[in-house]
Amino acid sequence: MIAFRVETRGQVDGFYKVGLKSGDVYKGRPGLRPEDGDEYYAHIRDPAGTNYVLFAVVS
Repeated sequence: MIAFRVETRGQVDGFYKVGLKSGDVYKGRPGLRPEDGDEYYAHIRDPAGTNYVLFAVVS
């Protein structure tokens, strides 16, 4: 898994949309994950099987 921290929810949403348009597979829609704190996440998996996570702290 590869994770990236970004500054805004919009960047997380954009990453997710571009990934899906590129043929990546949905792993977790953008949204808050209360069990992980004040973070807004999106998860995708590329066609080669690599998992990517983008998150923004939204405290």
